[in-house]
Amino acid sequence: MGCYLVIRSQSMNPDILKFPAVKIDTHLHTRHSCDSDMDPHEACRRALDLGLGALIFTEHMDFDPSDEGFGFYDAVAIRQSLDSCRRQFPGLAIFRGVEVTYQAKFQKQIARFLRNGKFDYALGSVHMIGEGDISRQERQAEYFEGRSEAEAYGAYFDEAARAAASGLFDALGHLDLCKKYGVLHYGRFEWKNYQDRIEKILRILAARDMVLELNTSGLRQNPGETYPSIEVIQYFRTLGGRKVFLASDAHRVDQLALGFEKFHNIF
Repeated sequence: MGCYLVIRSQSMNPDILKFPAVKIDTHLHTRHSCDSDMDPHEACRRALDLGLGALIFTEHMDFDPSDEGFGFYDAVAIRQSLDSCRRQFPGLAIFRGVEVTYQAKFQKQIARFLRNGKFDYALGSVHMIGEGDISRQERQAEYFEGRSEAEAYGAYFDEAARAAASGLFDALGHLDLCKKYGVLHYGRFEWKNYQDRIEKILRILAARDMVLELNTSGLRQNPGETYPSIEVIQYFRTLGGRKVFLASDAHRVDQLALGFEKFHNIF
């Protein structure tokens, strides 16, 4: 697999790294994403109640017309909301991030969007493989039914490797999201069955000093474990990976920083 040139015009805001991992939620969605109705101000209030020092708002940006979030992103509205939150909650550091659904066929459009957006944090995630959507309950069966586990998961990890190698992002989101609904079709996900593919991704992240996200939303979803598992996080570190961020992927206030207390001892 060839690597693309790094074409982002800026990298992650270094102020993000000032916060201990358990004091910053690096992945959440509000009413500015198509799949959430959480008010940004309520998210900030909840963060302070939980003792967090910072939030990274990562609203969805989708480029595929078949994606439910296509055309939903409103940069002006997001900026206005976050400016209002900063005024109302001066004790909380608020960063403007974005979660981009990576699809190799939209590489140029993604690069242009990120270059012009000047984000504090660019999170790349794989939600779609070809025309299939593995992240939405109403569409997941279209992808998994008729495919073997190896075919379904293999194609996902190949696309995740392309996302990591693209040079577009500061971080890779929910590395093994394919198991969210895949476990309903194939049973428990065993990461070592895909160790070669996962290791390739981890080595790319480590070589580029990118962030590997420890996404706790899997604790409240079908897999019952994080994306990826703690074993994969530990393996990443043996490969030279340095940056691991905690992320709730919250879409409601009660999901903010979900499960973070379980991981104090690994940071």
